[in-house]
Amino acid sequence: GSEPNYLLVAQVRIPAALSDDEEEGESTEASKQQGKPLATSSAATAGAFASGGPGTGTEEEEDELCVDHFVHRICTGPHEVNRARHMPQRPALIATKLDTGAVSLVDLDKHPRLGPDQAGAGASVKKVEKTAARVEAVLQGTQAEGYALSWNPHREGYLLSADSVVCCWDVGAMGGSCGESGAPPSLNPVFTSSAHTDSINDVAWLSADVFASVSDDHTLRLWDLRAGKASPSHTVNYATGNLNVVDFAPQQGAPSLESGKLLTGTADGKVLVFETRALRKDSRPVLSVA
Repeated sequence: GSEPNYLLVAQVRIPAALSDDEEEGESTEASKQQGKPLATSSAATAGAFASGGPGTGTEEEEDELCVDHFVHRICTGPHEVNRARHMPQRPALIATKLDTGAVSLVDLDKHPRLGPDQAGAGASVKKVEKTAARVEAVLQGTQAEGYALSWNPHREGYLLSADSVVCCWDVGAMGGSCGESGAPPSLNPVFTSSAHTDSINDVAWLSADVFASVSDDHTLRLWDLRAGKASPSHTVNYATGNLNVVDFAPQQGAPSLESGKLLTGTADGKVLVFETRALRKDSRPVLSVA
């Protein structure tokens, strides 16, 4: 449509876990905690956030997740942002996955914060000056629309994305040269693979070097950057249908395939849990929840 698209960064209020008293309906101030800025995207999301705001909710509503105020509202012009993710080690740097397939970086420290008259969750998006986002860098390698996007929480600057090709970039290799003048610099991936035969729907990191991907080709694949090759270390076939999302269960201590569990969501409405220590082509999940 004609509505502009936005990358939104909002301060959210997240309630603490409910106590026994609160489960019986007794609200306490101790149940509320202030959240950290959260990146989201698109005009549709902006519309969903346009109600409420500080002090506008009822006592019951304030015990629920709600937007406190906007911190940044950055216009991305005609291009929709399918997904936006903060770098864990540097939260001001956000990777965006556009509907064109392009992956780009936006540095919030180089964009003005919203003023008091614009920051409320009820503020009109249309009143904000339509200034194009300043792109710090364009990451080369993906060309088709998708949603797969994941920063490595164990290795600063490593970013994954995919369409039908898996790409990994080392953003730290750009040093301090990101977007200092003129057109934004481009960065080639340090790793690519075309092993998947259909669209890749999600990617997730286990450790500094190991990650997983899932695809419409009905496969779950594990990768190890240390191997130095474009073929996966493990492949699991799911004959029933597409695999849409993937993530690793948290582990105590250093993450390892020997003690890990991997979860994936399927297009036919199931959540599958695999033990990563014994993955093979015909592996069966240790748990399947429909």
